Amino acid sequence: MDLSCNKCGAVLTVDIKDIRVVCPYCRANYLVEQLITEKRLNNIDEINRLTPIAENAYKIFDYAHALECYTTLIKYDPSETNIARYNICRLAVDNLKPSNEVYDTLGCIADEERYTHLEKIKARAHSTVFKRIRYSIKTNRGIYKLLEIIKLLLWYRKYKWLDLMVRPINCVCGRTVDKGETTCSCSRPRSEIVKNYITRRRNLKLIVVLLLILTILFIIKGSL
Repeated sequence: MDLSCNKCGAVLTVDIKDIRVVCPYCRANYLVEQLITEKRLNNIDEINRLTPIAENAYKIFDYAHALECYTTLIKYDPSETNIARYNICRLAVDNLKPSNEVYDTLGCIADEERYTHLEKIKARAHSTVFKRIRYSIKTNRGIYKLLEIIKLLLWYRKYKWLDLMVRPINCVCGRTVDKGETTCSCSRPRSEIVKNYITRRRNLKLIVVLLLILTILFIIKGSL
C-alpha cells in the first residue's frame, strides 16, 4: 500500500500490518495507522461515493464492476474489509492465485460472507475449466492438447484448495474440523490438514492408476 510523507511528499510503501514507517529520504517517522487515518480524512468524499457502489456490486456478485471500485477505494481507504473484498473480486475474475496469504486476508470478514463468495467462485472456476477443456479438445492437437488440459486442471486445483479451506474436513487425528475453525484440537492448522488431505487423495489416485496398469499388463500377458 502506498502512502505519502507529510514532510517531503515521497511515496511510502507500507504493509497495513506495520506499526511504524520511516521515510527513506527525510527520515521522518510515522505511525502507519495515523497516516492511513489522515489519508481517509483527506479523501472522505470519494470514499463515501465509492463505498456503496462497490458494496452493491459485490453483493450481487458483479465482481468485475466491484473490482474496479475496490481498486480505487483501497487507495483511499485500505481497511482490512476493503482489501479482503478486493481479493475476493480478483479471485473471481481470475486475476489472483489462491494461496495461504490470500486466504489469511479474508479472515476479517464474516464466515457466512466468505463461504458464500468462495463457493460462488469455485462454481465459476468449475464451469470455466470444463468449457476451456472442451474448447482445447476441439482446437488443439497432439501433445499441445494434453499440455493445455493438464494446465487447466492444475489451475482448477487452486480453487479446489480454496473450497477445502472453507468446508468441514477430516483431520488425520480423526476429528472433523468444521467451517470457521482454523485449527484442529490436535493443534494442526487447517492449511496443513488440507495439504495432507490433497496428498492422500493424490496418492490414492496414483495407486488406483498403477493397479489398473498392472491389471491391463497382466491381462495382455495372459492372452499372449
